[in-house]
Amino acid sequence: RGPRILDNDPTLVIGQLLIGMGVISIAGLIYSTPPAALRLGRRQSRVIIIGGTILIQTAGVLLLWPALSSDLARYRLDGLTWLTGNSPYAVTPRQMLATSNVDALDHTLPSNDFYSIDPPVAQTVFIAARAVEMVAFGPAKVQPRAEPLSHWRPVLMYVSWPHRGLVLRTIFALAAVGCVVVMLRLLEHAGRTPWLAVLFAWNPLV
Repeated sequence: RGPRILDNDPTLVIGQLLIGMGVISIAGLIYSTPPAALRLGRRQSRVIIIGGTILIQTAGVLLLWPALSSDLARYRLDGLTWLTGNSPYAVTPRQMLATSNVDALDHTLPSNDFYSIDPPVAQTVFIAARAVEMVAFGPAKVQPRAEPLSHWRPVLMYVSWPHRGLVLRTIFALAAVGCVVVMLRLLEHAGRTPWLAVLFAWNPLV
């Protein structure tokens, strides 16, 4: 997770693709296995699928860094923009950076001249996540370094673990588990195998 990975987009993308091959393999097994060959009942299957989803999402929140894109950094700033009484639809990040409310991670956000494109319901999640983060952990502070860091990705190595999108990623993880529960109900209603849900539930991109 050091600079050799964080600063190398091909490594990040190819790594995700290779891990994703496991999901493709699962899809092949599901479609090539006769329905009668699986001896697990629907209830047992649901417990395994949901339990596996919770385990994977927990591991993701604890072990991974939000390093594939700058989205989470932007979501944090959108939440802060609302909390300061402004709208990210009318105020750009550059304008927000001129205020005293931003922290060290906010200052590294790229694309500072673009208004937010995320819809209002998503914005409520950003507001809640940033409010919880501010109350529970305070502003993000970068550990002292000889040279300044101006980009969001390497800064992740020098801020505390909670400021690596912990609150927002926890909300996303809970949403993913909820989606899997709904998906299992839909598959049951359609008379399909519940194991089709793992193509979403256990997908590394999710």
